[in-house]
Amino acid sequence: MDLQPSLRWAALAGLALIAAGNWPRGGLPGAHALPPELQLEPEQHATDRAPFTTTVKGVEYTVKPLFTYEIWGMVVSKHDAGVWYEFAHKQWKDHLNVADVCLVFGDNVRTGAYQGLNYSSGEYTCCVDAPTQEKWEAFWPTDLSNNHLLTDQPRLAKSLRRVQLGDQVRIRGFLVEYAHHSGMEFKRGTSTVRTDQGDGACETIWVEEFEVLKPGPPTWKWMGWVGASLLAACGAGWLFLPLRVR
Repeated sequence: MDLQPSLRWAALAGLALIAAGNWPRGGLPGAHALPPELQLEPEQHATDRAPFTTTVKGVEYTVKPLFTYEIWGMVVSKHDAGVWYEFAHKQWKDHLNVADVCLVFGDNVRTGAYQGLNYSSGEYTCCVDAPTQEKWEAFWPTDLSNNHLLTDQPRLAKSLRRVQLGDQVRIRGFLVEYAHHSGMEFKRGTSTVRTDQGDGACETIWVEEFEVLKPGPPTWKWMGWVGASLLAACGAGWLFLPLRVR
């Protein structure tokens, strides 16, 4: 019996389940359903907190707070820095950056301009694409931010990684620079203004408080787990297929 077609179909089914399991049911909430705090701009103030050190997974980091920072927003895209296929954070021994969340807030929430756009996150990036020029002109790029979330607290890290698309959240902490010298020279900074775009425009936040003000539409995460298990099984199946001689 030729198992290769079955394995191909099973792998495709696994990919489809992973995509479906991470898709919010019904899309992002409408602007009328969002807490009024999300119309606020982030708050940033000077701080006199001194630099400090912390150790995670055997790597000692120096963290330099630059400003206090608080932001209210809705999650439109996210990236979990701890997933098995993530490469860059592992390569750079960047264990403090546990998750990246892309948020809309301010005028985008007030006007509902965030709706109908496509968002995606990668390693250190958040991208937005508008299907029409009209929708893009209505959108405020300065009221979207990609936030690198840092913590050395396991319970807080777990909460940050569990955030879902559509969640309406509050994050309070510090905009920081951080570095380590564990076998390499590593340093990352942060944006300190809301008007920049492109490389270097992300906010790097040492998280002191994290709160889900209102959860987004439910997701079927179990479908993602089933899909990942199915892909793993397919990979194992391919390894044990008999070698074909042509």
